[in-house]
This record gives sequence, structure tokens and C-alpha cells, in this order.
Amino acid sequence: MKRKIKGFTLTEVIITMVLIITLSIVSMPLYRGRFSNQAKIAEGYALLGSIRDAQVSYYNEYGYFFSAYNSFAPGNNQPQSICTYNDPVLKINAINNRYFSLFNYDDSFFSYGNWRNRICIRVFSSKVGLITQLFSTDARSNPIVNGGSTDLSI
Repeated sequence: MKRKIKGFTLTEVIITMVLIITLSIVSMPLYRGRFSNQAKIAEGYALLGSIRDAQVSYYNEYGYFFSAYNSFAPGNNQPQSICTYNDPVLKINAINNRYFSLFNYDDSFFSYGNWRNRICIRVFSSKVGLITQLFSTDARSNPIVNGGSTDLSI
């Protein structure tokens, strides 16, 4: 009487492992590239949001946004475009961010109307690019990613 042996042969197991390894080698860079870049940009949006919230609080207290005219240089009345990782006035610290650790805000390009209720917020990453958002007490524009894209693999 012959007994049938149940199970897989060594050849079947090896072929299955080769297929799984090949699929993982092909799919992992695609997965990592797509979702890691979205996470990088999300860090920039989070920093942008915290700066925006701090600016709104400053505006509610003083009646104008904290701007290039009064940032980081007491007594200087010239507009400056200073990038920093730490703002002691608004209490924003981005030094521990992995990608977006520099930011600035500026109102010098607003040549019309009341500059005190408009601000441009920029966050910068050398690996992702620049995210800019115009913000005012009247309206807020959507953030714009410049110099980077969501499908960039780094």
C-alpha cells in the first residue's frame, strides 16, 4: 500500500520565496518614495500651521502680525528676510524638525493696502523645497509647495 505524502517540495518553496523576494524588491522603493515624501511635506504643513496660529495670537494681542520689520533685529526699520529655526517672540522652535527646520515671515512685498494685516509665511527644507502661504485677516490662501514635489524620492 502506497501512502501519499502531504506537503510542499523543496523546489516549490524556493520558487515561492524567489517570487516574494522579487516582488518586495520592486515594490518597496515605490512605497517608500510615495509615502515618505507625503510625510515630509506634512511636517512642513505642521510647522506652517504652528507659525500661523502663533501669528494669529500675536495679531489678536497687538493688532498686527509679527513681521520682517520687527523680527530678530530691535531698532531696525528695514525689511529683512531672515530665515531662522527659532523665534523667541512667537515661541516657535523648529530645530528638532527632521526636514523643515528653517522658516521666515515677511510683509515687505505687500505694496498695497494695510500691510499690518497681511503676512507671508515660508518654511524651507533643503530636501523637499519651499512651502509658502499668504495669510491675512481677510482671507487665507492654500499653501504652495515650490521647488519640490510629492513624488520626489529622497
